[in-house]
Formats: sequence, structure tokens, C-alpha cells
Amino acid sequence: MIVLGCATLIASLLPLYERCREGERMHFRVLAHSRAFHICVLAIILGGAAEVTMSQWASAFLDRESFLRKQVGDIVGVCGFVCFLASGRSLYGLYGGKFPMHNTMVALEVPALFPLMACMVHILVKSHRTITLDG
Repeated sequence: MIVLGCATLIASLLPLYERCREGERMHFRVLAHSRAFHICVLAIILGGAAEVTMSQWASAFLDRESFLRKQVGDIVGVCGFVCFLASGRSLYGLYGGKFPMHNTMVALEVPALFPLMACMVHILVKSHRTITLDG
């Protein structure tokens, strides 16, 4: 509850800028028939699906691999994902204009591969042990 109150307070202090002037606004019918609009809606849906998948994966991984209870894994997995996602978006919101978007994304993809590779190696080693012990 305290975190929600702090987030609300911080969000209320942020300035809101208009993206376009009054004369440049587009009617919804024109927007709805725009290909860019359809791509943006698809990206939002896929982004939401990726967030849900990632939070569920983190929960299952914590439950299975760290021997935490399912309820603790659910909370820690989702909270960890949300904290990293929010901090990344906040940092980009504050300092994003100072860095070129493409170079920043490429530079941040490289460290993101290391945990993925570590998880893959862990799964392969664990499955190899299981096959060796069973077979």
C-alpha cells in the first residue's frame, strides 16, 4: 500500500506533454484504418503476453529450482520482474533522450543473453544428470 501511494505521488508530479497540436489530431476512424495503429495494437498485445509469460516463468523457476513454496515464488517472481521492468522504463524515460535508441537496445541485449544462457546450461546439465542416473 505504501509503494502504491509513493508511485501515485511520483506519477502525479510528472509533467504531461501533448504529443500533437489541436489541428494535427486524427479522427478515430482514420486511426483505426491505419496500418501503423494495427501494428502498435499487436505490439501491445504481444508485449503483455511476454510480460505474463516472463512472470509465470520466473514463478515456476523459483518454485522448482530454489525450493521456495509456490506462493513465495509467485510473489517474488512477479515482483522481481515488475521491479526490473519499471526501473528500466524509468531510467529510459529519464535518460533515454541522451542515447541513440538502436545502439542502446543492442548494448542491452548482450547482458540479457547471459542469464538466458545460464538457465539453458543449468537445464541441460540437470537433464543430463537425470538421463545418466535413470539410464
